[in-house]
Amino acid sequence: MAAPPRKTLAMVQTAPRKLEPRELPIPALDDETALLRVEACGICGSDYEPYEGVLRTPIPAIPGHEPLGVIEAIGDAAARRWGVDVGDRVAVETMLPCHHCATCLSGAYHLCPTKRIYSYVPLDHGHGLFGAYAQYMVLDPRSIVHRMDASLPPEIAVMFNPLGAGYRWAVEIPGTRPGDTVLVLGPGQPGL
Repeated sequence: MAAPPRKTLAMVQTAPRKLEPRELPIPALDDETALLRVEACGICGSDYEPYEGVLRTPIPAIPGHEPLGVIEAIGDAAARRWGVDVGDRVAVETMLPCHHCATCLSGAYHLCPTKRIYSYVPLDHGHGLFGAYAQYMVLDPRSIVHRMDASLPPEIAVMFNPLGAGYRWAVEIPGTRPGDTVLVLGPGQPGL
C-alpha cells in the first residue's frame, strides 16, 4: 500500500466572495482519525451564505460540508468505530457532535450544544483540513460516516445529504405517515 499523500490542494475562503487555492500539509493521522480522498462535495445553502458574507463563519476556512469520498488512510480505532477501512467509499455527515451529552444520547446529535460543523472550523484550528473543497480532508474522531455503494456515480451518490435532510425535515421531525396530507412551500432544497 502506498503512503498517504503529504499535501492537499484546497480552496480556502479568505474573505467574503474570495476563494484562494492553497497547497496545505496533511498531518500524520492518529489512531482515532482518517484521511478521506474527496470524490465529490455537495453545495449547500449554508456554503453560499458564508461565501457571500451573510452567515459570518470563521475564516480563513475550507468550505464544503457534504463530502463523499474514499478512505485513503485510517487509524485502527477509527476503523473499528466506523466499521470501514482503506478503500471504502463513505458519505460523511456535516455535524461533529460530542456523542456523550444528554442531547446526543437521546438521538438528537444534530442539536448537540458543543457540536462543530465541517467547513465552519477555521484553518488555524489544529490541522485545518475540516472542509471538502479539497483533494483530501481529515475525518475527526467525532465524525459520523456511512458506507456508500461504490458502484453509484459520484454525482448521484453525493446527493445523500439533501435526500437525508429532506427525509428528516419531511418525515422524521413532523412524524409524517403514509396517507397524511402535506403542503410543501418553497422552491429551495427543503421544498424540493
